[in-house]
Amino acid sequence: MNAHALASADTLDAVIAALPAGLSTAERDLLERFTRSFFERLPQDELEAREPADWAAIAQSFLGFTRQRAAGAPKIAVFNPTLAADGFESSHTIVRIVNDDMPFLVDSVRMALTQFGATLHQIAHPVMALARDAAGQLQGLGEGAAESLMYLEIDRQADAEAMAAIETALRAALGDVREAVVDWEEMRDKMRAIADEFDTRRMPVDSAGRLEAQAFLRWAADNHFTFLGYREYEVTADRQLAAVNGSGLGLMRGKDH
Repeated sequence: MNAHALASADTLDAVIAALPAGLSTAERDLLERFTRSFFERLPQDELEAREPADWAAIAQSFLGFTRQRAAGAPKIAVFNPTLAADGFESSHTIVRIVNDDMPFLVDSVRMALTQFGATLHQIAHPVMALARDAAGQLQGLGEGAAESLMYLEIDRQADAEAMAAIETALRAALGDVREAVVDWEEMRDKMRAIADEFDTRRMPVDSAGRLEAQAFLRWAADNHFTFLGYREYEVTADRQLAAVNGSGLGLMRGKDH
């Protein structure tokens, strides 16, 4: 079998068949659609490595986790699952994340986990359109804003302190991503404006050097550069660099020293 083949219809049907009985028609429909969306991009060989009932319990538990989320903030849980509390068990520690969909999420999460030497054993990362009310309660699937759902299994963490430290690091990493993404367009506009100012700004280069610098900045601003942070500085009387208050964007927002 091709190791990159995605979940087959038969395998997804087996997971759906393992979902619990006794739900209302509306709840059953929501859980079935959520489960199919959750696993449809998972490789077939990974799905086959586990019993359908385990995947069904993971999906049902994640749906419960997804039902409420405050706007503009990630929802994160790092825990060791139990049958009694979660409906499934694992030899690994589980990380669950629900966040507004945006670039760089998976890479940022991976880098945050690397700080702890935690090997990543499993990842599912569906993106779903979820409708929510003003309080952040889930109202429907298939409409609304796109949200990133991440299910990860990492090396087993032995104590609550270690898991809390991982959650703190993930929250900080996702906060950095949000700031960079929210301010990305403004940072790009800043670079273009600076390039335009070269026409009138005094510079210690000749005309050819000025044109080359302008061309580079405009090229970088044309989707050839990932903007993470921006801040302006001024040279003080004693020839020190001092940050200009309120000029920070992205990762430099609110950092004026």
